[in-house]
Formats: sequence, C-alpha cells, structure tokens
Amino acid sequence: MAKSLSPARVRAIADLQEIRDQRPVNSLEYASADHAIDLVMNETRPENAFLVPNALRDARSVLLRQRRREATRQAPVEEVDTADGFEAISPSALMCQSPEQALIWSEGYRKLAAWAAGRSVRTARCLEHWRYGNTAAEGAGLLNISRRTVMTERKTIRLAARNAGAN
Repeated sequence: MAKSLSPARVRAIADLQEIRDQRPVNSLEYASADHAIDLVMNETRPENAFLVPNALRDARSVLLRQRRREATRQAPVEEVDTADGFEAISPSALMCQSPEQALIWSEGYRKLAAWAAGRSVRTARCLEHWRYGNTAAEGAGLLNISRRTVMTERKTIRLAARNAGAN
C-alpha cells in the first residue's frame, strides 16, 4: 500500500508545478522543475526549508550532466594530426577553446596515455573509459572490476597528470 506524502512534500510539489507551468515546455527550466518533482517525492530526501531550491538545483545538475554525456557520446570522429591518423573527440578535448589548446591537450593526453600503458593495462583501459565520459560504475562494468578499483585508478591517473603538469 502506498504511503501518503507529508504536507511539506505536497507544498513543495505544488510550488514546483507552479514553477514548471510558468516556463516554456521545451526549456531546461521546465525539465528541471519536472525532474525536481520526482526528486521531492523520494522519501530519502530531507524535508527542510530548502526542499524546493535544493531539488531544483539537483535536478538541473542531473539534466545538464545527462545532456553533456549524451553530446559527447554522439560526437563525430574528427581527423587530427596524430601518429595513427585519427583520434576520437573526448569530453576533455571538447572544452578546448582553440586549435592550439586542442593540440596542447592532445599532446598532454598522449604523454599520460603512454605513462598509463607503462604502468598497467588496467590503468590504460581505465584512462580510455574515463576519457570518453564513462562514469566509474560504467567503466567498472565494462572492465569487470569494482567501482572502487576504477576510482583508485582515476586517483592515480589524476596525481600523475598533476605531477607531469608541475614538471
């Protein structure tokens, strides 16, 4: 049997519906308010004075992350001047503002990939999955290792990249 919602959650849902109805249907704000309603209905979300703003903030960040991930997964493969002739666009490379930045990023990535390959096959594969925007859980599933191991590998890669940048 379904539980009834608390008065605070009912008020929050009504507020979010009002916010949603004031926005254009295909806008990010409309989608955020709509997703925030789902978040408010979750019983594990704390009921406090900031229930509506927190739900809106969380919903917006979830939707933006989903859109970024979808955009990078559907990105075309660009020809880049590399040794093998082709290199796929990664989420990090998409942040480059100019061709010079993209070239610098590409060179730094090649150095990091060489370091990772020298360390272990698992590290190199974790780096590749991370590069293409996979979450730690997705990478763990693809590599048949634990999420914790992927996070440890990413931490090691991050430290190596920082040390290489400092030199």
